[in-house]
Amino acid sequence: MTYKTVVVKYAEGDEQRFRAATAAGLLPAVQQARGAGLLTNADGVGLTAEYGDLEDGAIYTFAGRGGGADVGGFGATGGAAAGPGSGSTGAGGVDNSEEYAKELLKPPLDSPPCLDDLQRFFQEPPAAQIPINTDALALTSLPPSLQPHFKPASGQLALAVGLSVAASLPVGDSEMWTAMAEHTVVVSLLLALDKALPTDVRIRLVAERDQQDSTSLMTVKSLRGSSLRPDGVLRGYDGRRLLAKWENKAASMDDAVEDLRKKTAVWTPLYYGNIEYLPCFAAAGSNLQFYAISRASGMATAPRAVSSRFDLTNAADRARAVMATIKFYQLLCAQQARYPTDVLPAGVVMSARGHEFTREL
Repeated sequence: MTYKTVVVKYAEGDEQRFRAATAAGLLPAVQQARGAGLLTNADGVGLTAEYGDLEDGAIYTFAGRGGGADVGGFGATGGAAAGPGSGSTGAGGVDNSEEYAKELLKPPLDSPPCLDDLQRFFQEPPAAQIPINTDALALTSLPPSLQPHFKPASGQLALAVGLSVAASLPVGDSEMWTAMAEHTVVVSLLLALDKALPTDVRIRLVAERDQQDSTSLMTVKSLRGSSLRPDGVLRGYDGRRLLAKWENKAASMDDAVEDLRKKTAVWTPLYYGNIEYLPCFAAAGSNLQFYAISRASGMATAPRAVSSRFDLTNAADRARAVMATIKFYQLLCAQQARYPTDVLPAGVVMSARGHEFTREL
């Protein structure tokens, strides 16, 4: 078959990463993983050797290591670039990720910053030094102004930060490459930071990309028939409440920001609770920026930039994007209390049956 490139995300522990490689290096490990039942497609469907050809450029997920396939690093195949080291635990096998995560998020916010204060909030560094594994620190050149905000460390969180700061980013002219970049720098770090926290503190984030299914709790098409599904969303542990969203484009940041606006439904407390704004970000090519969409007058307004625009191919900008990502998680922690506890799905008739009557909503 004609087979050029496959994009792989493997989800084992905190090391969620994307990998890209040519068929010559990656295909044997992919086929072996399929035979072991470890591979799923973007819809979560498990793939086997009988499922059919893998789609060129599609995103697949490895559930873990097994079946003799080193699906984590593909070191034996030579197809994927080496990551910035492992260093999962410190001396004596102790992982201090939980303590690092708690220190980064101090002091906890009593309430989300008001919209006019968000830019100042994102400009301030996290309260503590950010742990980063030593291999990654050696691979990146941080300017003197940023060096005091990072410290060499070990453990899963330090590894996740190292990947966000120093893992190689593929370059291309399609939206697929943009998705890989924002996942490596932002989304994977949000999930790792969340997982590092104690269970009674963490949000238990669920990250979803456009699934093309019917499980959305919001209207999924406009009156003109265009899709209202975001390219990505962050939900709470129950998968119901929308905490944040993002949009990707191959090159145009203006188009990505416009998608943030037009894919935001009419503002209703039934869905958004009493939040003042919806946190989000947009990515286009190698550029990434955080935004907020205000609820003004009950209608979603144009997204408002609340951070600098980061060029992820620039080491200093990428480190600043990592710092802003930690602040973004801190913001979500403060925001989540303002979302409604229960959310009603849109576009679905809900009914309750009583004695000789049916009530529909």
